[in-house]
Amino acid sequence: MKSNNNKTVDNWKAINKSLFLYKVIGIGAILVGLFSSITSLYLVNADPIIAMVKNDRKTYIQGSKSTFTVTSEDVEDFVIRYAHTRYDWKEFDPMRILKDLECITTKAYRKKLLKLLGKEKHNNKDEKIEQYISYVRPALGKNKAHASFDRVIRINNIPIIVPTELDLTIIQDAKTRCNPTGLYVNGATEYASK
Repeated sequence: MKSNNNKTVDNWKAINKSLFLYKVIGIGAILVGLFSSITSLYLVNADPIIAMVKNDRKTYIQGSKSTFTVTSEDVEDFVIRYAHTRYDWKEFDPMRILKDLECITTKAYRKKLLKLLGKEKHNNKDEKIEQYISYVRPALGKNKAHASFDRVIRINNIPIIVPTELDLTIIQDAKTRCNPTGLYVNGATEYASK
């Protein structure tokens, strides 16, 4: 009879140890969940940290997007970014170009550009057309930004180089993750260099 009582006591002790372990694990999981929730709420409501690489010129980290100030170098980098986004493509697809420009242009400007480019992609299989630009030189005026660059259009791998000038009207608006400077192209005039 005594050995049955010892087995019962041993089983009771084992069950209590298991229950204590489960209680510790449960409390630990609750604390981790609570800490994660508090951290998530803080991160959602805090200004994001912005880290940027600026066209191989320099790298810097800005502590918060609300204190970020736009310099003339930022505007020049923005002009270079716009020019490459607008004019570099392996296949002419206006809808893809407009989608790529969505982050750095105004809606009104994209509507005008859609009229200029049309909606149809180039589908001639016998004629491969691609375009890219090189040697982008930005310049800032009082109310406008300017860029000059060499536009290279390749038709069936035969390059045609067109020196191009571009005048941009740039506005500053909401800062976003894909546009931390808050600069947007609101108008552009393109013409061939002389």
